[in-house]
Amino acid sequence: MRFALILFVVLFLGMALAIGLREDNGYVLMAWGDTSVEMSMAMLILVMGSLFIALWLSFRLLIGIWRLPARLKEMRRRMRLHKARASLTRGLIEMAEGRWKESERSLTRYARYSDTPLPHYLMAARAAQAQHAADRRDTHLRLAYETTPAATIAVLITQAELQLADGQFERALATLSRLRELSPTHAFALRLLATLHETRGEWETLHGLIPDLRRHDALEGEELDALVARVHAKLLRSAADCKDTAQAETLWSELPRGLRHRPELVNPYTECLRLAERDNDAESLLRGVLRQHWDDDLVLQYGLLRASEPGRQLGRAEAWLREHGDTPVLLLTCGRLCMRNSLWGKARSYLESSIALAQRADTWHELAKLMQHTGESERAAEYTRRGLLTVLGKDTGIEGLPVARPQVQPRSGERARSSGGE
Repeated sequence: MRFALILFVVLFLGMALAIGLREDNGYVLMAWGDTSVEMSMAMLILVMGSLFIALWLSFRLLIGIWRLPARLKEMRRRMRLHKARASLTRGLIEMAEGRWKESERSLTRYARYSDTPLPHYLMAARAAQAQHAADRRDTHLRLAYETTPAATIAVLITQAELQLADGQFERALATLSRLRELSPTHAFALRLLATLHETRGEWETLHGLIPDLRRHDALEGEELDALVARVHAKLLRSAADCKDTAQAETLWSELPRGLRHRPELVNPYTECLRLAERDNDAESLLRGVLRQHWDDDLVLQYGLLRASEPGRQLGRAEAWLREHGDTPVLLLTCGRLCMRNSLWGKARSYLESSIALAQRADTWHELAKLMQHTGESERAAEYTRRGLLTVLGKDTGIEGLPVARPQVQPRSGERARSSGGE
């Protein structure tokens, strides 16, 4: 538009000048010393216009020659930038195809000419990691930081993630510690830190990190609940092994109510209660949990409790038999509770029925104790031997083992005790 306007003005002035000169061609005399030049006005205008155009073209030519190195440099820069962008695309394609070596070469070839070198070096670090080249990986990460200092957090997160994947836990911890100094609330950094502590089995440290994970939404609801359950399960198991009831109580009180039905949490906690001789509390808790979530480990734990009313405890176990059917674990629990109630014959029947379904070392052990109590020392020794073979994973053989499943009646423990028949 601008060029058209200028052209229109020039043509208009030229036309006006031509019309004016047509009426009067004019006369021009120029003298310099002994030299004089005569010409018409039209010729003077033509000469001056030609001279102006020549001077203007010469000036533009000189400017072009002066700017030529810079233009050539800019042209090379644009060509390299185009190649860098093409190499980034090619490197990403090769990475997606699993061609790690070619991908690393493509990503780094023109990275120094790119206007965004960060993705070149970060992706190259991942390609080097896939080739187990930790030194080249660290070099790419260093170049990523040097070329884009503003992306320090992104570089550190990538570095920590790759170090974790490579099993370099000490280095990953150092990287994540620095990252927490720079950005204490970074959600993904907290997530990586939680993964690191869990991988190393640092449950106490991970337990202290849970409030930050919850506060900064580092994990989704279900994922966070699963982590809390795993951490508390490990710590509760440790408390049970150390017979630290106070620690178990503290851990249990911290648990959200929605997690207190999980067997991996209930089992070590009730074990702590049992070791602290709080069997009634443990029995009440197990009974409530088993009513909604049936679990063999909890059934086994129930059989180990010495509640104040063993008859009722046996009655509940036998009610579960009618509800859930004969299972090796439930039959073992019933056998143990019968022994607790001094119902030796019924206990033997339950334990032998359990063995007939599945050979377990703890069932053989209970049978051996029962035989020892009834004075059958040879059978006790035999059952002890079979229990050891079961632990070793060898066939014990149960030929000749009598199995007589007792009839389960309501409140059988109390009726059997009053009958005196066993």
